[in-house]
Amino acid sequence: MFVMLAGPKAGTDVFAHEGAALEAVKAVKDDVVDNYQTGSAMINLASTGEVTVSITLDFTLARLRAAVPTIVWAQLTDGDIAVFNTVNIPKGAAEVELAHQFIDFILAPAIQKTLAEQGVDAPTRADEELTPEAAARRTCGAEQIGRLKRIDYARMNAAKGGWIDRWNEIFGG
Repeated sequence: MFVMLAGPKAGTDVFAHEGAALEAVKAVKDDVVDNYQTGSAMINLASTGEVTVSITLDFTLARLRAAVPTIVWAQLTDGDIAVFNTVNIPKGAAEVELAHQFIDFILAPAIQKTLAEQGVDAPTRADEELTPEAAARRTCGAEQIGRLKRIDYARMNAAKGGWIDRWNEIFGG
């Protein structure tokens, strides 16, 4: 996602001119403390004061605030990147009816509300109403949802192998 954000920063379409986007990544290399691999590693970096800014997803916000109570979510001026969870039933699955029951379960209003209030995930249901405290930890509501930028996963997946190679060249040595 960092490379996806670097394209507009470089004034280019990351898919059309990935070189310029990756040069923008290279330009901030000296400001990067760590390329963390897990949310818990990022939370540790923030709680020890090693980092004061990070790219993260909303599911880490409750744990971040528990570790660093003064932390705030900064809205990107041109919109946040939308990242979606999916529930899939593989072709040829043995228990298709059971899978449908599980999907019905996780989409049930009471479960959606519980997941959101416990900081697990934002509600999928548009009609879900959260307490102000729960809503503050989630990407939800018409205004926030309207600001989300959707990723063209087919294009990103086709390009990411090259991006990863260049990323490793930039940060690996």
